[in-house]
Amino acid sequence: MTREEFLEEFEGAQAQINVNEQRVLERLLDLTRLCMETGHHDWGLEVVDYSKPRLIRMMYEASGMEMRELNDFLLNHSEYADWRYKMYWDFVLEETYDRFIPFMEYMERHRPFKKKFYEPRAFTKDGKPALYKVAKALQKFADEHKKILTISLPPRVGKSTIFMFFLVWNAIKRPNSHSAYGGYSGVLAQGFYGELGDLLTTDEYCCSEIYERWNSGHVFIHDKSAENYTINLDTGDRFKTLTCRGLDGSWTGIIDISKDGILAVDDLIRDREHSMSASRMEKTWQEFLNKMVDRMNDGAQMVLIGTLWSVLDPIMRIQKKHKDDPDCMFLVIPALDENDESNFDYLENGFSTKYYIEMRESLDDAEWQAKFQQRPYVREGLLFPTDELNYFDGIVYTGDIRRVFSVIDVAVGGGDNLSMPICAELNSGRKPIVRWIYDKRSTAITIPRVVDAIIQEVITEVRIERTGVGYLFEDGLRKELANRNVNFCKVISVNAPNRMTKEEKINGYSDYIKREFEFLSPQKANLEQSDGRVVVYKRDADYQRAMDDMSMYTSSGKNINDDAPDSMAQISIACEQKRNGQVNPIHIDGGLF
Repeated sequence: MTREEFLEEFEGAQAQINVNEQRVLERLLDLTRLCMETGHHDWGLEVVDYSKPRLIRMMYEASGMEMRELNDFLLNHSEYADWRYKMYWDFVLEETYDRFIPFMEYMERHRPFKKKFYEPRAFTKDGKPALYKVAKALQKFADEHKKILTISLPPRVGKSTIFMFFLVWNAIKRPNSHSAYGGYSGVLAQGFYGELGDLLTTDEYCCSEIYERWNSGHVFIHDKSAENYTINLDTGDRFKTLTCRGLDGSWTGIIDISKDGILAVDDLIRDREHSMSASRMEKTWQEFLNKMVDRMNDGAQMVLIGTLWSVLDPIMRIQKKHKDDPDCMFLVIPALDENDESNFDYLENGFSTKYYIEMRESLDDAEWQAKFQQRPYVREGLLFPTDELNYFDGIVYTGDIRRVFSVIDVAVGGGDNLSMPICAELNSGRKPIVRWIYDKRSTAITIPRVVDAIIQEVITEVRIERTGVGYLFEDGLRKELANRNVNFCKVISVNAPNRMTKEEKINGYSDYIKREFEFLSPQKANLEQSDGRVVVYKRDADYQRAMDDMSMYTSSGKNINDDAPDSMAQISIACEQKRNGQVNPIHIDGGLF
């Protein structure tokens, strides 16, 4: 079939759509199958994308139910199913070779919504993509035949299960390929093998139907071994289609990962205790290279999933080595997003924002950051560990405030954060950081946010370092202040210390920061709201992200984000300049001199 013949057939079917929809859709389904069988999958998918929405619309008009509700209804009332419902799934089946998400949907089509794995976890309750992001990354990895994909997610959100679906999808498309799954132990591999077997063989899933569609006349399960954790499809072979092994087991001579196969690596680091031992981490890395990677043939692909416990984690080492390699992909989804809201509040069996915030409050910061936020634990050189900082409960008496001032570490969008810690210096000399603007967005958003904070907190002095970006931001800030008739805040340009680097500045002022400043406690204040005498401050998402970056800053090694500690070093310099010789008005006997 040529492209012209395909288009003629496709357009002819569309022209008759109003004559007899059933007959025309049957013709479209036949055309889809012909395209798939003659190797024109892209043409067949065009027809699928045209036909499925029409069937969904027709089913809704006939039943008044959305697809999810209709599926559950027909599982219990199969006598009401008609040609439209059957044909919809016939079209989905034609997608399963090329598209990972329809493959998972067809696999679970006989399961009620509450028992399904993928569909309730694809998006959160408020519509944010969740495992949909993971599925799309795996699709791109397969389509573009990338060399490496790493996926870092919190515990129990479904990363291992979607991994299993992906391995089964690859095995059905290439039953004579050889792929292997590896985890930190044989017990983990045993559990993975059992769940793979369920996906492949139980009636709850539709794996055999998909296999038969793409491998008609071939043996489905040729052999499997619960002793060796192997499953072989189609023909017998020394090396199996799927093999599961722990890092503590034997790989040499038993496992071969073919050029069209996948090395699937899941959780090589057992726990935080494992991650804190440099010698154990190095041993794990060497075993990973010598046992697992060594079994890959040229052209084989590798996917690693897990929790980023340590900078010595294999995932982190691979990311560092291949960060500029276009053949490598890295996906990281933390428990809480930049607005301090859950990324995994699924429609079923999810994890709410409240759950994660309570978890954050109960764990020490290093474990929370690594296990849930996918920010690996740094063993040495932490300058601002959370247990060495001073905290206050969020309550500030207005009569105690001497002045409110700030510095701005400028950013104009991109990877850096604009960082603006706001300090309320009290009559007692205490210096609580009452609020923090910490924002990666452009100046169109950050400048108005800064002016809002100046007005709300009555900030009388803001300092900005003189740089090219600093001048640009300062000019925009002054214009916004003038437009809003804000005259009480003095904007001061200052020179950056010219005899020290940023790192030296942060290191040099680290003790001063830990001694002089107080940070908002993550625990809520006893009072709920402010009144005329008291202001009650609480950590918002900006403040939390700034503190996260502070707590992960290390004097040894490369830091991903240094904006928070840099701005705190700047505000420390501002305080010292006030103390060391600059003349300022002071209160004496109630008079101002």
